[in-house]
Amino acid sequence: LQANLKQAPAHKQGVYHYSNLGYMIAGCMAEKLTGSTWESLMQKRIFDPLGMNSAGFGPPGASGKTDQPWGHVRSGDRWRPRQFDNAEALGPAGRVHCTVTDWAKFLAIQLPGGNKLGLNRKTLNKLITPNGTYAGGWTVTKRPWGKGTVLTHSGSNTMWYAVAWLAPEKDFAVVIACNQANDKACNDAALALSEALDEGPLSIAAIGPLTNIAALLEHAPERVRQIERVAIVAGRSANQAFELHGATDVPDFNFECDPLAC
Repeated sequence: LQANLKQAPAHKQGVYHYSNLGYMIAGCMAEKLTGSTWESLMQKRIFDPLGMNSAGFGPPGASGKTDQPWGHVRSGDRWRPRQFDNAEALGPAGRVHCTVTDWAKFLAIQLPGGNKLGLNRKTLNKLITPNGTYAGGWTVTKRPWGKGTVLTHSGSNTMWYAVAWLAPEKDFAVVIACNQANDKACNDAALALSEALDEGPLSIAAIGPLTNIAALLEHAPERVRQIERVAIVAGRSANQAFELHGATDVPDFNFECDPLAC
């Protein structure tokens, strides 16, 4: 930081310029004013109040273990797994990990039904008032499916890629995360899901955890009427019961219709 701050500014004051260094400086300012570390402030003022119990810093999961997905980097014509993240000093510029469900709790701050963390509407509006098209961590634009103004942001640490789209007028958001640095995969998935649900009823094939669908419906329960069925593609052993909390009439086609699966 000291070396960079000795250099002349790249732009005049008031001109938009995306800068990870700027977020690092903001983190240092918060630490100076409060006497707490940036990580402690995030835990106390955001993670704990929002119930983001999965949130942490650096790569998810235990070091050297595969209890959580690893990120991937491109190596020739293949993707190579790597359990790594940016340096700790880059924390304020993007070093938080959490589940999609917990991420949705944070994004919902700018949705009508979300936890506002005690912030008034004036402060919340300031965070999304753009200088050009960029506000406090959000690109502000318009989309027909969002009924007006929508907020979006994406980011990568070169091993993961994540993108979020928020439509405050519809109290709706789409969030996607990929464990490879591929912006096309994330953006295409997010936009396709939102636009498809607007067009009409859907049958959804859920490959793996149902977290993405759960997060979607938690903040847009009216979408339930547009989902005809969900086909869950998951594995289990023959002596393991298949349950969906609170759900009834959930047939297990794997074991009911395929004797060889046993």
